[in-house]
Amino acid sequence: MIKDPTQERVRAEETPFSAFQKAIGELEDGLCILGLSALVGLVALQIVGRFTPWSFPWTEELARYVFIWTVLVGMAAATREKEHVVLELGEGSLPSWAILAIRVFAAIATLAFFVWLTVLGIQQTRIQMVSSNLASSLPLPLWVVSVSIPVTAGLAAAWTLSALVLLVARSKSPR
Repeated sequence: MIKDPTQERVRAEETPFSAFQKAIGELEDGLCILGLSALVGLVALQIVGRFTPWSFPWTEELARYVFIWTVLVGMAAATREKEHVVLELGEGSLPSWAILAIRVFAAIATLAFFVWLTVLGIQQTRIQMVSSNLASSLPLPLWVVSVSIPVTAGLAAAWTLSALVLLVARSKSPR
């Protein structure tokens, strides 16, 4: 297996935006921890409500919304850490320029997907903001849930662009 330079962690001094990237990365990690903790608490509250006279009808819906946000923030964090799905089939038999071309193409395709998802998410969020729909058991506007798509897809696009720039820059640097 050929070592992928984009799989290596980027040292702080390598990018001009490293402090900002680190802060955003820590925010993503913190939101994932907070989301998983909230899910545990909400599900525990649901269980208590089933076996006691107290009822918490809003916990299932809120857990669903927290789950959506947590999964999508986790997707952006996985993109940042380069832990997303990658296919390395046959890389050992290809010349290094072909491997680089495949990786650049894959990064561009991934970037295009996340940009497309961001645009669609913005459109969906605008529609829900105008319609003023509320969640069925909570006084929560539904756009609060749908805004998770453009926010997290935009983050994933930014992480992908950063990885693409580093991939191209490292390919041009002397070995």
